[in-house]
Amino acid sequence: PIPTTKPPTPTTELASQLKKLLDSFPLRESHYDKGIYYAQNGEYQNAIQEFDKSIELDPDYADAYYNRGISYVGSGQHQPAINDYTMAIQLEPSGLRYNNRAVSYYHLGDYTNQQADKAAACSLDSQWC
Repeated sequence: PIPTTKPPTPTTELASQLKKLLDSFPLRESHYDKGIYYAQNGEYQNAIQEFDKSIELDPDYADAYYNRGISYVGSGQHQPAINDYTMAIQLEPSGLRYNNRAVSYYHLGDYTNQQADKAAACSLDSQWC
């Protein structure tokens, strides 16, 4: 049988949101790449600002949270790093992310959470055992 009705078309609002998301993707990557560049060159505050912009464009960008966490560590700020590693883990868990968060917990003297994260890292990837 042939359908008698047309398939639904996206609402104007949904189409607008989709276009905004697609338009922001290259910009998200541009800020992310700049953040990586700054972090690799030890310019952690600039890196953090670029990762902020990338996350603003895509709040579910796990790699941007993770690398902003690395930049916080580079600038000696372990608590904000833990917050970012936590967000990255919630979005995309990995042994590496748990391991880095464990290191920050260690620097803050939180050995209970450090050990828990080391165990989680090991359970996901044997290289962290």
